Amino acid sequence: MDDIARAAELSRPALYLLFRNKQDIYRGLARLVLDDVAAKARMALSLEGTLLEKLDRLVHNAFFETLRHIEESQHGSELFDIKNTLAGDLFAEWRDEISLELEAVISEHVGSRNVDLAERDLTPRILVDVFFDSLEGMKVRFNDPHCHLEAARKSARVLVAALRP
Repeated sequence: MDDIARAAELSRPALYLLFRNKQDIYRGLARLVLDDVAAKARMALSLEGTLLEKLDRLVHNAFFETLRHIEESQHGSELFDIKNTLAGDLFAEWRDEISLELEAVISEHVGSRNVDLAERDLTPRILVDVFFDSLEGMKVRFNDPHCHLEAARKSARVLVAALRP
């Protein structure tokens, strides 16, 4: 806490007025990052373009750029390791929020092309969950953020292919 207070140019007692402990600081930082990623995700999905263009923007602008900065930081791997224990609920809320946004985009795409998802035993939510699960699984498979980006783009193409009439 001394190091954090010094870096923030606060006294340690002043820091404790804002945060009870390091876990609170971590959660506060996680909330800031997740709010930023959510705003970028909404922007990526709201701009004009095909579904693939929207997904590519989502992957690159919202996810890749943010995660790259964290992964390349001195303590990036530690931050990812402790996310589930200290802020798993925040990440789950964030995923639900972004999932709803992406579901709406997929629903609009499907409706405009008369794609019958029920015939394929799919729903927009299933597609979103599979897409996010594939992105989450890539963290285990790849160490290089650029490999994450390329694999995520491929996942976006698979999702779009599943929606062809």
